[in-house]
Amino acid sequence: MAKLLFSVSDRAEGHEVTPEAVPLGLLKEFVKDVATFIRGDDKEIDTSDLIVSVVTGSLALQSHEELSEGLSIWHDIERLANGRLDGIDPKRASVAEKWRVEAMKRPTRTFRISDVANVRVVAINANTFFTRELQSNWVLVERYLTGVVEDFGGATAANIHLRLEDGSSMKIDATRDQIREQELNPVYHTVVMRVELEEDLVTGEKRGARFLGFADYDPRIDDDEYNEAIEAGRVAWKDVGDAADWVRKIRGGRE
Repeated sequence: MAKLLFSVSDRAEGHEVTPEAVPLGLLKEFVKDVATFIRGDDKEIDTSDLIVSVVTGSLALQSHEELSEGLSIWHDIERLANGRLDGIDPKRASVAEKWRVEAMKRPTRTFRISDVANVRVVAINANTFFTRELQSNWVLVERYLTGVVEDFGGATAANIHLRLEDGSSMKIDATRDQIREQELNPVYHTVVMRVELEEDLVTGEKRGARFLGFADYDPRIDDDEYNEAIEAGRVAWKDVGDAADWVRKIRGGRE
């Protein structure tokens, strides 16, 4: 038996969010999401009769009574604490993913789910990534993608839009820290990007791309290096009269 605690920390108009001062929109959505998470898809907990307490500190809701350890909500919280979305109630998974997206849009915002003893703790912030055990033909892979960056970060979400060589566009998740670390603005430049994504082994379809970094890429030819390479080749082949005949001999006389 343990009490359940949900909290959200953020800043509003230069001040920390507290029970005494919280934006109405945040309060409304947070309470709604907490109720959805507790209830779950199978409605194992009746939230209409559940008594909660608003506790001090950041905006936090705590169950007034202890909840049975046999409830699936504790299993789901443990899975989320390990960064996993698979094998948990779909409504709870959708709330966790919704909070992750919100935190990426507002890096000052952090959500927490835990028991009051902090044995099981889920922290969801701008750097949180959840994984799923892939089913069917989907596998998790790393890929190098070549394309033109059309959007890099933004006012509402720190993602990247890459126009691929085949003309299609791909949205790639990133964090604000990753965007901030880039010294040069890659927008409208051709780049080679290293990403982690899920790929269907049969169809080649890709989804859930996550930015890992840029690879060195410069398609321009350096004239000095090019001329040096030609000169090095000229020196190496200076004693070869007929290049075609030399290749033919190396092949044992075969064309």
